[in-house]
Amino acid sequence: MAFCLGYARYVVSSAVVTLRTAPAAGVVLPSNVKTALIQNIDPANTLAWSDDPNTTPSATEGMQLGPGQSLVYDGSNPAQFKMIRAGGTDVTSIRIAYYSA
Repeated sequence: MAFCLGYARYVVSSAVVTLRTAPAAGVVLPSNVKTALIQNIDPANTLAWSDDPNTTPSATEGMQLGPGQSLVYDGSNPAQFKMIRAGGTDVTSIRIAYYSA
């Protein structure tokens, strides 16, 4: 059974943000996270993300999470998750819920 470990709200712009970066609200990445529900609640901007330690996300690199889309992230190392606004000129609003195993 999974338990919610916390929630974070991030405001992402043209600078790379990790889950260890202090969020606009909520908690920083808990140490025992196994899964995260990540939502791009922005109506217009796409989020670029990567959990590959050798890839920095940008407008042209990384995976894309479009406006209104959600991602169930079940990667082996959530501390490596990086994100950046991939287009547009405004900040991108991201909501994350953290879960244990």
